[in-house]
Amino acid sequence: MRYIVNDVAAVPNGGGVYSILEDFYLDVLKNDHENEWFFILAGKFFPESDNVKIIVREDLKKGKIKKLLFELFNGRNYINRLNPDVYISLQNIITYGVKASKQIVYLHQPIPFQNEKNFFFFKKREAKLAIYQKIIGHFIKKSLHDIKPTIIVQTDWMKEAAAKQCNIKKENIIVRHPEVNIGNEKKAYHGNGKHFFYPASGFLYKNHDIIGKAISILNKNGIDDFKIDFTLAADQLNIKSKNINYIDHQSRKYIMKKYESDVLIFPSYIESFGLPLIEAAVSGDIILAADTIFARELLKNYNNAYFFKYNDADSLSELMKKIINHEIKADGTRLSINDNGERLLKTIMNITTEKKMLSNSEIAIIIVTYQPDWKIIEKNIKELGKKYNIYISDNGSNDLDVVAKNIKRNQSVSILNNKRNFGIGKAQNLAIEQIEKDNQSKYIFFLDQDSFITLKNLELLLQDLKKLQKKSLVGSLAASSKTVGSNIIPREELISSGMLVPMESIKEIGLMNSDLFIDMVDYEWCWRANSKGFTLYEDERVIFKHQIGSEQKVLGKQIIAPFRLYYVFRNTLYLVNKPVYKQKKKRWVMNLFKQTVFNSIFCPEKKKRIFFIYRGIKDAKKSRLGKLKMGM
Repeated sequence: MRYIVNDVAAVPNGGGVYSILEDFYLDVLKNDHENEWFFILAGKFFPESDNVKIIVREDLKKGKIKKLLFELFNGRNYINRLNPDVYISLQNIITYGVKASKQIVYLHQPIPFQNEKNFFFFKKREAKLAIYQKIIGHFIKKSLHDIKPTIIVQTDWMKEAAAKQCNIKKENIIVRHPEVNIGNEKKAYHGNGKHFFYPASGFLYKNHDIIGKAISILNKNGIDDFKIDFTLAADQLNIKSKNINYIDHQSRKYIMKKYESDVLIFPSYIESFGLPLIEAAVSGDIILAADTIFARELLKNYNNAYFFKYNDADSLSELMKKIINHEIKADGTRLSINDNGERLLKTIMNITTEKKMLSNSEIAIIIVTYQPDWKIIEKNIKELGKKYNIYISDNGSNDLDVVAKNIKRNQSVSILNNKRNFGIGKAQNLAIEQIEKDNQSKYIFFLDQDSFITLKNLELLLQDLKKLQKKSLVGSLAASSKTVGSNIIPREELISSGMLVPMESIKEIGLMNSDLFIDMVDYEWCWRANSKGFTLYEDERVIFKHQIGSEQKVLGKQIIAPFRLYYVFRNTLYLVNKPVYKQKKKRWVMNLFKQTVFNSIFCPEKKKRIFFIYRGIKDAKKSRLGKLKMGM
């Protein structure tokens, strides 16, 4: 498909507007290599690729009237010549007359929709804001009413306001807030109440003035043993005080660290989202916020938030005084958020393609397939797909195209068509990388194509894993395919099928070793986890059905196909001869000796089995990995 994106309003150093464009563009550049993208911008701000191009229209940035005329009248011809399938405006207004099958507006400017402040043309500091509120805002609302595109907003209050003021159906408005990437390693707020800060730009509605007035009130009452940091240069505000530090623009990493020690003051009365409020709340910080509809929405379940009227300096100074005197203290709790947000590209892909993944899937399930029994796959989808996203990484199954039509109807399923047999390790890695791009799930559950688990048992496994995470560094917790018990047992290695792994553990331990192709891929990952200090467990309370290749048994033991012996012998010998795993050599060589005797004497197809064992030993000595090549 061909996507046309219009955002001539965004320029470097343009604050949040440019950040939205930058994040979105770089996400497209990195992650979408299939569709055509044309971005209409004021300059070539980013690198291009074969399928992602920039069209420069610097002339539209020279005046608001010219830009408005483009949206209302002459822009349609220019954009239609590009033959868009999807037209996206990142600048709040939608262009009239565009002939695209799907039109999307990212509505992130709250000024025309808020009721907190009425700006006046004849007040010098408010004139530009008044133009945006009353004139440009009128055309934004009219275009949304007339054309009725799909609208993306960041908060429920914006959805309600847009629906009411534009007289459009709420079904046309999607709420997706920006990603909130909060690491588990962050410390909770532990400040002394003497340090405050406000991370914000210098726009009038950011309301720094009220902080200046509150400082004056405190100083008059003999309170001056505190500091407030503004993320501005000293020449950007006309507020002078010995209690204020102008620290200029700072990195996000620096800001995130400040939430651990400084109280957040957030007097802004116009925001589409207000990201610092969420960031501070998940850090357990004390928050002093202007009493606005967006702040109430974001902090409704948070205990350490205190509100004041945005133009009431007395109320703000009183709250600051109580914090300085330790009358207000953080209670140690953090805001728990179920929805970590969503990348704009993912939201747009969900709107414009058939793929619609669940937005709150705590677990992502990976099933690697190669000529499977699709009835088992569909059984897992029916059982688990009602709550969790399922990623099928297919290694070239002959009937995938036929089966996929039915599977894709389930909005929780994503199919990765690898088109050829990459082996289990690479197929799992491709799915993990896709999950990371989708960036929602905290845990990954691995399931073989011939395995099945109930939703109830998977949730029990998750419950047990969360308990373990409070006590130790957990690499994974696996369901048991044996007799049910009551213990959770530490294990040196686990098979991947039935294994529930925290995403954070995968980031530390690394992806699967795809060079091994199949067999020992999961064990090698477990050994690597152990070497990095992670503990692995098997949960006997949780049972799942698992089949190891063939169901044929000899002497009561399940046997594997002859060709699998090649990978078992090659990969095991290759691994145990590496210095890092050498302590395992004696045990595993003895294991291989027993397998040699068993397969060459008692199993069917003895000659084949002996051949693959010999070939595996030979290739291990040569460190020849990957898929077996019979001619070598």
